[in-house]
Formats: sequence, structure tokens, C-alpha cells
Amino acid sequence: MRSRTLSAFKLAPVLTLCGTLAAHAHPGHYHPPQEVDEFDTESFMSAVTHPFTGLDHLMVALAIGALAYLMGKRLGTMLSALFMGALALGFIVGKAGLSVPMLEQGLALSVFGVGALLIAHQKAGSMICFSIATVIGFWHGNAHGVEMSNTILGLGLGLGTMSAVLLGVGAAQMMTLHSSKAVRYAGVAVAITGLVLCMARFA
Repeated sequence: MRSRTLSAFKLAPVLTLCGTLAAHAHPGHYHPPQEVDEFDTESFMSAVTHPFTGLDHLMVALAIGALAYLMGKRLGTMLSALFMGALALGFIVGKAGLSVPMLEQGLALSVFGVGALLIAHQKAGSMICFSIATVIGFWHGNAHGVEMSNTILGLGLGLGTMSAVLLGVGAAQMMTLHSSKAVRYAGVAVAITGLVLCMARFA
């Protein structure tokens, strides 16, 4: 039974890759006219649910939560706080009309980056994890600050993102009950997803 569970975790990167090929579009940022943007009809609930409907935002938030769990209570809390704080700062900067360059490409790279951290967080060290999580949070916050019409939507986005981070913490806790390497396999899946997004957005 245990071997079957581990095999399922090893298949996660392949399953994620297949799903990503079908759903690499990220609603909520600029896309070609034929693609749907969930913020065309803005509402507080659309902002709250965006972290669960935008693929790159979901992967990043879950991975940050998993990374926070692996780093332990004190460092993990600091990581989550830095990520959420940077998200809020990026949103404010975006609302001020300042946008980071290569916005969509950066979001794709953020998925790959946080996946790589899950794979090698012990070798990377806490300061590198903090730095990368801060940059990723700012990038995602800036993207939404540019596109959302008011601050109330930003509060909804923050609430939804924090919920996804907490889900990532819980998921990592459950996975480690089966195998100490399970979260690393999940990191491989996230990194592969990021690579596919990069290929789509740098093409």
C-alpha cells in the first residue's frame, strides 16, 4: 500500500504537466482577446477566488505554504508574512500605476522558482527562500494592482491568497505523513508547470 502511495506522488509531475498543457492560460492578467479574463466583471468574490482559478497564482500560493511548513513554525511564519507583505506592497505600487517589466513572463518564472525552492530549500537556506518569496509576492501583487479597479478587490485577493497558503501548509503536512520526499516530488511538479508556462509566455 505504501509503495502505491509513493508511486502516486512520483506521477504527480506528469499529471500536472498534462493538466497544464490544457490550462496554461492564466485568467486575471492580460491575454489575447479570445481568452477570458475573470476581472472583466469585477467583484469581491472574484478577487477572493482568483488564487484558486489562476493557475500560476494557485501554484505559487500552495508552494509557499508547503515551503513554510518545511521551514518550521518560526521561519515558516516569517516566510508567509514576507510573501503576503510583498503581495500587498506590489498591489499598492500597481495601483499607483507602476508596473514591473515582463509581467506575465515573471509570473511564469515565479512558478518555476518556488518549485525549485521546494526541491532544494535545505541547500538554499532561509535568506534565499525569504528573498525569492518576497520578489514573487511583489510580482504577483503588482500584476493585480495594475489590473484591479479598487482596493477592496485587493483585500479579497489577499484573503484568497492567504487561504491558499494555509491549504499549502496543510497539504505539505499530510504529504509528509506518507513520505519525507513527497513535498519534493510536489516541487518537481510545480517546477515543470513553471517551465511549461515559461515556454508559453516567452514564445
